[in-house]
Parts: sequence; structure tokens; C-alpha cells
Amino acid sequence: MYTWNTDNYEYEGSFHAISPSGTEIIIASGSLNGSYTIFSETFNGEFAKGFWRFWIEDSYGDGGHQATNIFLNITIMSGSYIVVTIPESAIEGENLTGIVTAIPSPETDMIVNLSSSNPSQISMPSTTIISLGNNTALFNLSFIDDIFLCGTLTTTIVASALNYSSGSNTLRVDENENAILKIVVPEIATKEYDKKLQGQITVSKPVDCDYEISLVSSDNSIITVPKTATIFSEMTVVNFTLIINNDDDESVNSSSTNITITASVGRNLSASDTINLISVKLFKIYSFAGEHGSIFPSGEISVGLEQDRVFAIIPDYNYEIDEIDIDGIPYSSLGYGVFPFFSFFNNLESHTISVTFKPQFYSNNNDLQSMIPDRERQALIDLYNSTNGDNWKNNNAWLGDPGTECSWYGISCNDTNSHVTRIELGDNGLQGNIPASFNNFTKILEVYLHSNQLTSLPSELDNLTSLWFLSIYSNQLTSLPSEIGSLNQLQFIILSNNKLSSLPESFANLIQLHTLYLDSNQLTIWGRERQKGV
Repeated sequence: MYTWNTDNYEYEGSFHAISPSGTEIIIASGSLNGSYTIFSETFNGEFAKGFWRFWIEDSYGDGGHQATNIFLNITIMSGSYIVVTIPESAIEGENLTGIVTAIPSPETDMIVNLSSSNPSQISMPSTTIISLGNNTALFNLSFIDDIFLCGTLTTTIVASALNYSSGSNTLRVDENENAILKIVVPEIATKEYDKKLQGQITVSKPVDCDYEISLVSSDNSIITVPKTATIFSEMTVVNFTLIINNDDDESVNSSSTNITITASVGRNLSASDTINLISVKLFKIYSFAGEHGSIFPSGEISVGLEQDRVFAIIPDYNYEIDEIDIDGIPYSSLGYGVFPFFSFFNNLESHTISVTFKPQFYSNNNDLQSMIPDRERQALIDLYNSTNGDNWKNNNAWLGDPGTECSWYGISCNDTNSHVTRIELGDNGLQGNIPASFNNFTKILEVYLHSNQLTSLPSELDNLTSLWFLSIYSNQLTSLPSEIGSLNQLQFIILSNNKLSSLPESFANLIQLHTLYLDSNQLTIWGRERQKGV
């Protein structure tokens, strides 16, 4: 009798029991919420005294099933019955002895009929005799040595006699074939970041039957593994799931805990591997931006103990940073200036960073008679045409007369209006490719092209020797040109939320680079795909 509570996926849960003699049954599988009473004759003839074990299996592993108010009622057999006593396990090729016991003792010689659930595995007599004056008889068990790799098999021996209730018992038969078992689990995992991990078991040659492997964790309170994993016939490998129990157990909160996962088949075949579970203490940094600009990343950011975190501050066109507040204190009041990025180094606590913006009155000086070079004007026109400028969200003043370029939306120049120094066209509806003539901006310092639909950068970049800030996140980039390594003044790059699968080797040449954002791409790192964070 028990009460069953489940989630919306009742088909994932099952309830199991095993007797002191090792007989296992599935009490229920796929049950809905409710109270249940289950009757079973599976354990008839077994000794009731000993350790009974009950457990729940969840195919998904989220712990969505629970059994409570469990009551085990055992009905002691009355009248005449037979008890079968056999070893718990045997090995192929082994010869053992079983015992049948009649309760009460027979009044004459009694023939006891014997049978096996797997006669191809065990050779045994079909009968044995309990002689008058005795209540027991012995019988031989010979376990056939075959050539098949089938793992541990379970066999039930049944004994019956006239006017006596039948008895039964179960034993495991381990194979003796020459095979090598191997288990591999992740070398390192974190309590805070990892919930489910994959392990793998291999056997050195294809199995001849569905091959059941037992799994045990050295500490189930920290890492849970399924009770078994099965390599299907003619296969050599099976994957399994490790569940990290993200609770407040002090043993997990220690800096490092080694958990050993053991795979075994019977008594003769086993393998182990160890996972080092580390705990990373996390802090929060909350970042906010006022009107007319943004901060990247924004919102609630998790930061590990003693980790660094850099934030990019991006004013809108014709605006600049007014003030940066750190934990409510204006940064300028501490004697520091304001910059387009801010770093928390060697983080030991949670923080708040907020930034405000003000109009930029000095970015362009249209009263001056100087003009940007023709090659820079042509580069602006090419950029407009190659990115569907007619359909930009804002293309105010673009393609105006020569000498007006520094007043085009998103374009800032130096104090003499002789060179373009900043392009800010983020979230402006740009679509397509950046043209090769972009390389004409020899004095450009900052480029903001984020949140558009750009698909590629040009390979011609070697003239952008003054560029130190590049923001091109939230586009459709699938690759970067190797020439990006020639931007030897580049300090800050935001490439998040693109479709990059790799980085060019020339990145190693960016000796001034100190901040790089690559999260939410499709980069393959350390042999596995990472989608969130690098």
C-alpha cells in the first residue's frame, strides 16, 4: 500500500521493490496520482526476514515522482509449503548445490519437482526426493559455459510437490567470457552550472544479447546515476545521464569533491572513472543604462569568485557618457574619468553599475571649411548602397553634398571635420555585407554596427590601424576574415549573438585586445559545442 505523487509526465516514473532474497518486481509504472494497494505472489516461498528495498526510477531524471505512506504487509504462508535455498550468484561453468526444505516434514518419501526459468543456462535434475524422517534434500546445479557475451542473467528455480505450496528462489549467473569494460565520465563539473552530464560505457567487443550493466555512484546524495544501462545486441557502447543534485549540501559546497562512478557486470567485470565536482561561488552584477544609450551586457549578470567582468557602454548617436555610478557612487567623484567600458577586476562581491548619457555638442563642427577625403566619402556611399540604405530606420542627411558627411546620421568626425572617427549605426536596419572600401577609414576609432542583419566583414581591413572599439553583436556573421588580426590597436570587440563557428588564428596577433565577447555563437571549444558564454 502506498500513495503516489507525480508530475505531468507520469509515464517517466516507475516504482520498484527487491526482497532480501534478491527478487525484484516493478510495483507500478506510469501511474497517476493516487493511493494504491498492490498484491503480489512473486515472493512466495521466500524468507521475509531481512532488508527490503524500495526505489523510484525516473527516465527523465528531474525527480518528478514520489511515493509516500508505504506499508509492506507480508502474509506468512500457512499449511504445507516448500522453501528453495540456492546461492545468490554463480559463474558460467560452475557446479553448485541447492536445497529444498519441506515444512512440515513429509510423512512419506516425497518427490519434489524442480524446474528452471532458463533451462538453456542451468543443467539440473527434474526431481529430488525428501526421504521419510527428513525435511530437506539436495540437488545439483551445473551452469552451462557458453561462448556468448550476454552479461549477468537472472534465473528462477521452482520446487513443487503434491499437497505442498510451491517455493521458488532466484539467482544471478555471471558470464566468464573475456571482455574489457570501460567507463568515461566528464573530468570536471560545477555544482552551479551543470545539472545533467553524459557518461559513456564501452565493451571491447560486440555483445550477443542486450547487455545490462549496473551503475553505482560513490555518493548518490551528490551525483545520481541510473541503476542500470543497457548495451543493445551487436553494439559496443551506451551513454547514460549523470544528475548533479544542486542542493545546499556542505560537502558539495567545498572547493572540490571527487565522485567515482562504477560500472559492473556480475562479479568479474567492472570499471570506474572519477568526476571532480567543484563549487564556484557566484555573485551578481546588475547593470542598467539610462535613455540615449546602452550597456553590454545588461541586466543581472552572474560572476564567479575572483573573476573579471567588463561592460561596454555605448551612447546613441550625438550622445556621450554623462556619469557611471558604481554601487550608487558616481565614478567621477572618486577622481576617475568616464570611458566607454568599465571593468570589475578580481570580483569578491556583488555590484551595481548604472550609466547615464548627455547630448554631445562637440562631435561635429560644420562651420569649418575642411572636408573628409574623397575616399572616405566614397566608403560611406558604398556602405549605404551595400546595406540597403534606402530602407534604414534613419538615413537622415545621407548622400548629401560633399562637405556634409559629418552631419550624416551616425557619422562623427574629428574636430576639424577632416576624417571620420566614429560610425554608429547600431539597430538601424542595415542588411548585407560591409564593403571593401570600409578600409578607407584610416582614422576611425570606434564602429558600432550591432543589432542589424550584416552577414560578412571585408577581408580588406589593414588600413584601420586606429580602430580600438568594434561592436557588431546581434548580426548574422558566420565567419571572420583572417585580416582582422591586422587591427593591432583593437582593444574591445563585441561579437555576441552571431553564427560564428570558429575564430581565425590571426586573433593571436591582437596584442592590445583585453575584452572579447563571444557568447551565443556556435563555437566549438574543447571538443564540444558551446552556445552560451566563452
